[in-house]
Amino acid sequence: MLLFHLKGKLFLFSLIVLLIFSGCKRDELILNEDSSRLPVSDLKVDYAFDMKIGLSWGDADYNGYYYIFIAKNSPEIDSMKFFTWSSERYADINVENYETEYFFAVSKSMDNNSSIFSNIVSAKAINIYNPGSPIFLNSTSINSDSAQINLGWTNRDNDISYAEIYRNETGIFNYSANELVGKTNSPLAFEDLYNLKVNTTYFYSIILYDFGGLKSEPSIPFSNLIMDKPEIIFPPDNQDVSLSDTLIYKTNSHLIMHSLNVILENNANPADGVISVEYFPNSASEIVKVPVGELGLSINKIYRLVITAGERSFASATGHRQYSNTLIIFRIK
Repeated sequence: MLLFHLKGKLFLFSLIVLLIFSGCKRDELILNEDSSRLPVSDLKVDYAFDMKIGLSWGDADYNGYYYIFIAKNSPEIDSMKFFTWSSERYADINVENYETEYFFAVSKSMDNNSSIFSNIVSAKAINIYNPGSPIFLNSTSINSDSAQINLGWTNRDNDISYAEIYRNETGIFNYSANELVGKTNSPLAFEDLYNLKVNTTYFYSIILYDFGGLKSEPSIPFSNLIMDKPEIIFPPDNQDVSLSDTLIYKTNSHLIMHSLNVILENNANPADGVISVEYFPNSASEIVKVPVGELGLSINKIYRLVITAGERSFASATGHRQYSNTLIIFRIK
């Protein structure tokens, strides 16, 4: 009788517990579970084109960081390598080519570790859109030891493989083989060193190609010219001069800022020994005279004389600039 009574109480207790738990949702049963330890849910590919693959996933209640793992041509977990991280529930992945199938998994960051991997998804990017034509075109012409025109631009797209550079002297392009001056695998710059003539304006236009072989529309034509050099008349190269002499040079044929620069040779810090006298000519090929005694030079020192025309700030060029120079060496006696 006692055994039957205990069994009855145990049955009643079990029934009460069952009724309580049957009224609870699964999420309510894991209220104390650390959400960072649960696997990322619902990883999916949103898009895969033009060398980009977009991923997104769930876990709205988690505010930490996510680790993104990648494998190439293999869905095996052991092939996954850490690729990048994200503080959001999405990622834009730049890929290398259109031939590779990329596999992805995502985990949550934990203390020096990560949670269980999400589901694995894969995609192979396809080439859909032609690249945009280059923008922010700039150029700098240089006539120093040799003549060249340096071109630069900005691409609108990430998947640029190479650029074709077209040049002529009219600005009207047929984009024929005889106008093609070169191709560059450096898709942001090009140095034109080919058969440039002094005081000639050259027009350029650029076509970009992406890794899938699609090409952009040509850029708008832009131009630059190679200036002739200013000429040093006195002193000749490697000659002694006195403080009473006068340095004489002739500007080039362009009405542009000229600068006479005297630089102390064999100086540990060349910038400390530069003396510059700027001059803006009123006419082409103008004769300019600068007394040596007004420059503060020292006797028995060797100097380099450099006459420049135009601007020398190439790295920050945002327009179309010209520069030319000539130089000699002399000594004060």
